[in-house]
Amino acid sequence: MRVRMCPEDREKYGGPEWIDFNLDLLGEKPSSFVEQVEDTLGWTVHEFGQQLQRASTRATRAAFWCGLKLAGHDVDWATFDPHVYKADQDETADTDPLAGQPTRPSRSRARASKR
Repeated sequence: MRVRMCPEDREKYGGPEWIDFNLDLLGEKPSSFVEQVEDTLGWTVHEFGQQLQRASTRATRAAFWCGLKLAGHDVDWATFDPHVYKADQDETADTDPLAGQPTRPSRSRARASKR
């Protein structure tokens, strides 16, 4: 996902002109960063991916927020209230927000890996 927030939101929240986000980008960060995102959102990365598939407004807002955090621009989630449907999306960008979504191992595979 590659988006540009509306001018009003760019002025209010700052950050780069274009925000890039996909789940692969979270996987490149230390686990403490990912845990902070999960704790803040109340979703595991897997659940975040499911919400992105449903295209929920909250998931879209979360993707914008994560994209800003990944770009080094820390914005408080509690006060982050962008106009997600006024944003421009770069349709030419090859940035699937679900790219690299971790899959849950089956219980039998998880048990086998512990042996």
